Amino acid sequence: LGYSSEHDPNYRYCSMHQSTIFGVSWYENLWLDQCGLGSGASGGPWIADMDENGVGTLFSINSWGFDDKIGMAGPSLRTQDGSLAECLFQEAVKAKDPGK
Repeated sequence: LGYSSEHDPNYRYCSMHQSTIFGVSWYENLWLDQCGLGSGASGGPWIADMDENGVGTLFSINSWGFDDKIGMAGPSLRTQDGSLAECLFQEAVKAKDPGK
């Protein structure tokens, strides 16, 4: 999900199976090889098992792509119990609001 600058202000999404890719030799990213999201879409969520209410598991975010070919990469946030994003959310819920 995200807003690519070349399609602004239209909200766009990709729905496909992912593979993996190495952007650098030491880190394996998830890869959507036919995703047309580009610049401006960074940070958009990758969600699995979404139900009719829009609830699902966040397993990656839009991170980077190549200038010379289509595709979008993102880090894996999956754990055996769900998602690292869920762990972060639970910690944020427990934290004191710094504005109060």
